[in-house]
Amino acid sequence: MNVETRSQVAKHFGVHLRTFATWLGAGCPGQPGAYDLDQIAAWRAQRGPTPIREHGARAAAIAELTAAVNRLAAAIERTASK
Repeated sequence: MNVETRSQVAKHFGVHLRTFATWLGAGCPGQPGAYDLDQIAAWRAQRGPTPIREHGARAAAIAELTAAVNRLAAAIERTASK
């Protein structure tokens, strides 16, 4: 699934917009107007867990769960494509 803005990507993954900007600086795939959420999820899965910088226990728990779901979805997709 493709989205057009950084804000849409950040919302999808449950992270702050600055976090996504950091991902882009670290080599996350995508460019303005063409962010492939599946490619980003796969990139994140290869990198492993990322530090949580959001404030509050609830935000941290949501971020952890979101990351786990995205890793699981990427693994399922890799298995299904074999």
